[in-house]
Amino acid sequence: MESKFDQEKKWWKIISYYQFCKNGYISFRGISDIVSCSPSTVFTVFKKFEIHGRVFVEKRIGRPNVISEKQGRVLINDIKKNPKVILSELKSQNNINASISTISNFLVNKGLKSQYVKKKFFLPKSAQKLRVEFAKKYMEKPKKFFGAILWTDETHFVYMGSSGKVRVRKFAGQDLDYEELDQARKHGKFSLSIWGCVCAQGVRAIKFYKGRLNADKYKQILIHEGIPCYKKNSGMYGRFFQQDNAPCHKANKILNYFESKNVNVISWPPYSPDISPIENIWGIIKNKISTFENEIMNIEEYEEIIQSILYNIPNSTIKNTFYSVKKRLQTLYKNNGKCLIID
Repeated sequence: MESKFDQEKKWWKIISYYQFCKNGYISFRGISDIVSCSPSTVFTVFKKFEIHGRVFVEKRIGRPNVISEKQGRVLINDIKKNPKVILSELKSQNNINASISTISNFLVNKGLKSQYVKKKFFLPKSAQKLRVEFAKKYMEKPKKFFGAILWTDETHFVYMGSSGKVRVRKFAGQDLDYEELDQARKHGKFSLSIWGCVCAQGVRAIKFYKGRLNADKYKQILIHEGIPCYKKNSGMYGRFFQQDNAPCHKANKILNYFESKNVNVISWPPYSPDISPIENIWGIIKNKISTFENEIMNIEEYEEIIQSILYNIPNSTIKNTFYSVKKRLQTLYKNNGKCLIID
């Protein structure tokens, strides 16, 4: 029995006569006599050479692809047309004989990864116009101008309990006992409302409060926390105070108090949490708490954890967040006031 090397040598010798055979100078029988093989071998070698452009076809590693190249192109084109299309619909529309997980893996390998759709908030046309005017007014300001602003806001934290799942070990087919089931919560274990003021230099002050924030409560926060921080927050660009358009912020007693204290309040456009960098600070805290594994036992401990996270955010993170406002305003102006993508 001839070796693989001898076989390859013989086949290449057959190919050397390919053009002569095509031009009619020699027959399959003539080549077979020269090479010492059967005419059918000569025919097979020529056929492989014509189809593949080579004699030796490399063996494929692993099982053949369930999704053909044509089906793959169709899948990708359908997703480009409708990124929200469901894989089960794609499978039925294109008659693909593959599982949903196989289709998903194929798309991931092609760079099409699934991700949650980002949220956007309702934005009336009138607010869109005001946002464009605001962006036009401030987008040419230097980055450090936005770091000099005292940004204020309120948010609400709800603690649902530890997010960690409890595991129990049972024999196969053995159901869980009622006592082993974990209690599901419809409402939070406890909640906290917080007012805070932050600038590029870091967190200036925070204040926890109970119930709804009305104008009277807000004025007390301003007297004891907001205005003292505002007076300390001076720089080459002056002093500026930012707040959103919540009803308690726009009450006459609040506006009169600002005027009496000569507070330079920035006229903030409505429906604009996507511009405010303090929203990112709240997001950092909420994300860290969501990954907190230990059970928080009481509301006092919850307050301490929130303060600890807030005051331990690196100054570089806070500074970069506030300096990003310039870029946000430029993007906002370019998009004609449409909302920026938020998590």
